[in-house]
Amino acid sequence: MSGYFGAIAGVRIPAWVGVVVFFAVLTGMLWLVGAIGIIGTYGWPNRFTVAMLGLLIGCRVADGLFSHVVLHVKGFRPNPGLKTTPLYFAEAVLLCAVFAPRLRQYPASAIVGFLIGSVMFYAIMPLLRRYGSKLWPTQLAWQPGSPRPVS
Repeated sequence: MSGYFGAIAGVRIPAWVGVVVFFAVLTGMLWLVGAIGIIGTYGWPNRFTVAMLGLLIGCRVADGLFSHVVLHVKGFRPNPGLKTTPLYFAEAVLLCAVFAPRLRQYPASAIVGFLIGSVMFYAIMPLLRRYGSKLWPTQLAWQPGSPRPVS
């Protein structure tokens, strides 16, 4: 994913950075948020655990939407994660269905968590475009509808 996002932003992100950020950090963060939101909702339901649940749902929806669907529609193809994107949306729907009583119990917390999770994924491309060249070498940015540049 780092090569994909980097190509769109016009920077060469090393593969190891992608492994660390997109696999280790992102996976760990989502597991932690999920554990707090899901386990905590049963054990000690409160505004914080529901906010974590909302954050997880927001992350899944925004990841599918901003990292895959929107970029695919704009013409950035092939998109390496597009095939699994329906699973992100299915997970969000399942979480909403299973935890509907808690989400309804603390709707403001759920909405705030959802918005934070959504903004986290929405911000990836703007932040890479703005600050990526300060961290990594630049390259010609991938233009929608054209073949992906070779890094």
